[in-house]
Amino acid sequence: MRTLVLAGLCVAASLALGEDGAPTDVDEGATTFAGQSLVGAIAFQGKAMTVGGQSVALADVDRITVVGDAASSSLAAPVGVWLVDGGWVPCSTPTPGSQPDTIAVTTPYGTIELPLGEVLGWGPRADDRPGDAPPTGDRVVLAAEGGTTIDGSVLGVGPAGLTMKTSLGEIDVPLDGIARLRLGLPASPPKGLHLTVALDPTRPPCAFAPERPLRLRAAKDAVLTPPAQGWRLRVEGGRRVYLSALKPSAQEESGAFGTTWPWQRDSDLDGGPLLLAGVRHARGLVLHSRGRLTWDLAGGYTSLRGLIGISDLVDGEGDCAVTLSGDGKPLWQRESVRGGEAPHAVEVGLDGVRTLELLVEFGARYDIGDHLAFADAYLVKK
Repeated sequence: MRTLVLAGLCVAASLALGEDGAPTDVDEGATTFAGQSLVGAIAFQGKAMTVGGQSVALADVDRITVVGDAASSSLAAPVGVWLVDGGWVPCSTPTPGSQPDTIAVTTPYGTIELPLGEVLGWGPRADDRPGDAPPTGDRVVLAAEGGTTIDGSVLGVGPAGLTMKTSLGEIDVPLDGIARLRLGLPASPPKGLHLTVALDPTRPPCAFAPERPLRLRAAKDAVLTPPAQGWRLRVEGGRRVYLSALKPSAQEESGAFGTTWPWQRDSDLDGGPLLLAGVRHARGLVLHSRGRLTWDLAGGYTSLRGLIGISDLVDGEGDCAVTLSGDGKPLWQRESVRGGEAPHAVEVGLDGVRTLELLVEFGARYDIGDHLAFADAYLVKK
């Protein structure tokens, strides 16, 4: 009985966000991986889409701008709900929904309904996650009583609140008394062609099905309406392949003082989120100096794109030399990438390249703070 519904009070928010957190243009349109810009009304047709009546394969599209009419508002104490596919949505404090085993919330982009099985939990907007689940079962942290923790199994949601089975029997916990909820469900990232946008640049992006109106991929009945300023959506599952999804064919790592920090995919070296210049990136690599990673591409890609900089974790420390090479020839390099600097945008051609290498060398201060992030690094398939 794991169902929830989101619908409810008033909420927070930011202007419509592009991937860098800035407001987007107001014209609907799309950009392909080949660099073609199309302007016009957007419609989806299975694995294709039309822009102003012109058809294009969805897999060939890099980004899409859609425009709606949702008004955004501010919320004094915003909450975030984590979806089972890893996405995050800002919302009001949950209340019991209109159906059994549902909750209701309002987002800046409309009210939505979700089954409980599509939610990992919720908590204050400042939380990086809604809290850790126990080894087995679910966890509630109460808003009062010093943040008392209750472990057990969530049985459902009703007018009395969240029903839990605990070691002391079944109890009902009013939803407005819950500071954090973490359900012991595994995250299940979306597969196939889908669209994503970060509703907050410091939180994971939400996934949508490629259709109008825009429905959350985690719950087909949950519709969010883009604001008039527009959303710049990214097309996933087509020709975009994240570098972190590929297994390196070779790797070398050695620290300056005998300590080595193993490279990480889709997180920082401490296992926390990958933050670069205040923006959270769901995908990317972090490599400490001195380190080298090599991938066998077999000539199957046309380009490599991403952002290179020192991760926010080291708070302005770090200075290292970085080289990207294809078949032994430099494609992009910097003698000094320093903490606190703006990230460097990378876009290099890979036509015919069979072997890609990322090399991070010691800088002015040996390896101190050298958390080199290659954020949002992706390849474009032929």
